[in-house]
Amino acid sequence: ESTTSQPTGKTGVPKAATVTRGFGGTSISAHQKGVKVFSPAYNGNAYPGRNHRFTFTIDVTTDFSSDRLINHTLDAVEQGYSGSWFDCFSAIQFDARDVGGQKLTLPTDAHTRDQVFQSELFGATAPDKPKREWMWDFKQDKPHTRASVVEANHERLSRVWAQTKAKLGYYPILLGNNIGTSYWPWVGNARSLLQTWSPPKDVPQPVITRPMNGHSLESFVGSELLLKGSPVKAGCPLYANGTTIHYQSERMWETHLNMLLDAAQKQLRMLPMVAQAGCKSIGLEAVGERDMFELFGYSSFLLAVEPNPIGGRSNSTVAFGIPAFYRDDDGARYAKVHDRYYYDLGDPLASAKNATIKNLKVDGYNSYLRVFEKGLAIVNPSKTDDQGVPLPSGDGYTNPESDDPKKIFKTLDVPAKSGFVLLKSA
Repeated sequence: ESTTSQPTGKTGVPKAATVTRGFGGTSISAHQKGVKVFSPAYNGNAYPGRNHRFTFTIDVTTDFSSDRLINHTLDAVEQGYSGSWFDCFSAIQFDARDVGGQKLTLPTDAHTRDQVFQSELFGATAPDKPKREWMWDFKQDKPHTRASVVEANHERLSRVWAQTKAKLGYYPILLGNNIGTSYWPWVGNARSLLQTWSPPKDVPQPVITRPMNGHSLESFVGSELLLKGSPVKAGCPLYANGTTIHYQSERMWETHLNMLLDAAQKQLRMLPMVAQAGCKSIGLEAVGERDMFELFGYSSFLLAVEPNPIGGRSNSTVAFGIPAFYRDDDGARYAKVHDRYYYDLGDPLASAKNATIKNLKVDGYNSYLRVFEKGLAIVNPSKTDDQGVPLPSGDGYTNPESDDPKKIFKTLDVPAKSGFVLLKSA
């Protein structure tokens, strides 16, 4: 534990930290300036001096780390649930920070732990950036690399699977959240959590891990944004009318679509959530533009979804998540599933090649279009409206959510940050 002085400069790193307890049972001691010392890692923005409460990041190599997940899952099943939802769960540590809030870094897989420890990479710094700090592998007594953290996470997950199966007699459902851009192997290899994991051959005693049942990609196309002054509790809105919608940038939209494309084409269980997956999702319940926002998310999802070779459309490995409830003007909540989720589009007639969403972009426009047997999905993720986007030749298409659901379209105006699902005219 420690206290910090006020942050200085653009980095927000404090001038000094005062130690009030030794690390790992050791006594408090003073150190010379510049000496490398161990200190706790904190999760996200919950570090000393930032909030009134802070949260430690648990070392994934410890039994304590896996025991928490095991006990949480067994407790959930005892309460009648089918398994666990692990928030902030990835193949590398999620948003680990030091005492001043600076994000901890991991050397890439191209550098071994020995190379990092012995080279200038260890503690390297750029002129305008603070010194790097690494997460430490206490079992090996060396800095972690991305590869070592991924391997440790799979060892942890393998232990969770084995212990829960031994206690229950069957495998529970295990879902994760915050897969994010760490999905890609060259970033954090969270994709490996959705696959049967077999590490490199040079890893001693390799662990073969059962894939997770699914991983959520929250804030798929945007997120709830609390209005200034809205009452909150533990960071969550108390009232649904205190929220507006933040749309993802076109670049982040493209990043998320490419991830979903890759997962769908590899038959991996990715679960994009239209906005946030936690308690903030109630903020969408009374937002006026909620339906158009959901339509933007669902039409984006349709650009990437693939039928499963085994079981077809009804057994797709990707699924689109929405808040379950709406809220009326009197504040009453009610469950509703919009009609759009029942449209029969048939199978897709084309897919984005090489898991690259730009392959579905309409030439000369900002919009992306994908044709199905009985309809199409079209999305404009940019900040610029599209006028008269040409639709595939034929009898035209109808928009069941328009003021005139029987009107036939052969071109379509697609405003910025919007999407539509159209049906082939009879």
